[in-house]
Amino acid sequence: MTLDQIEALWPTRQHQTHQSIAWWNNHSKRYTDRALPNAANNIAMEIIEKEGILNHAINCLDVGCGVGRLSFALEKLGIQATGIDFSDQMLKKAIELNAFYETRATFYQEDWENLNLEQKKWECAYDIVLAHMTPAVHSMETLIKLNEASRRWVILVKPTRRYNSILGPLRKLLHREPENTHLNDTWALSIATIWTLGYCPHLEYKSTFWESKLPLDEAIESYTLRLNMEKTLNQEEKSLIRNYLNANAEQGQIVEETKLTIAALYWEKEDIKLKEEH
Repeated sequence: MTLDQIEALWPTRQHQTHQSIAWWNNHSKRYTDRALPNAANNIAMEIIEKEGILNHAINCLDVGCGVGRLSFALEKLGIQATGIDFSDQMLKKAIELNAFYETRATFYQEDWENLNLEQKKWECAYDIVLAHMTPAVHSMETLIKLNEASRRWVILVKPTRRYNSILGPLRKLLHREPENTHLNDTWALSIATIWTLGYCPHLEYKSTFWESKLPLDEAIESYTLRLNMEKTLNQEEKSLIRNYLNANAEQGQIVEETKLTIAALYWEKEDIKLKEEH
């Protein structure tokens, strides 16, 4: 299969940029108080430790960095981190936390899809290019761009086989395609793309379960914004969301359970150089 054939199979992007920014801005407050990731609780950090990547790296590009938790964790290990995100509120939190953690990390508001690596002078500029649980990598173009920015390692971490106890029924209520269809298809195509480029990517998987609670009013706002990312909701659809959440609230709160498989795809660019030399 050629790259052109694989690209033709990639599903179109689900999210609308402005609506996506609105949702992530609203969501930014949820991440501020979380502890920094480490090899014991984060699959990307586990890979970095297991592969000894820090022994051969001085800098990292954190694509879709959010509030910067991975950037700060890597800074604490001696890596100079650059984080980018399209959410101004996520970056505002990242800059505040940067002062708290006293790191050298730098942050920029950028949309990975539209970012020009040549103009930024970011081609082959980073020892580690990391995209962790971010919608920024959603197409062949945005995937290959990770590879083009790296001079050594690329680590892509994505949610797959995800079922959310609230979002799933809401999608069905609105006659939307199950979220897993898009997640699983893009994951399989990501593997095919990197393999076809000539690399031998490594795969890691971790099943996990999350439970969270949101006050009813916050839940209505959050789910409305989230479902509006894909397709603009009309008033009838917004009412359906509100009525469903009202009917399923427990003591004024929405209890959300999420089951998913966190999938990691990573590769070293040195591998292909060695093959070409031989």
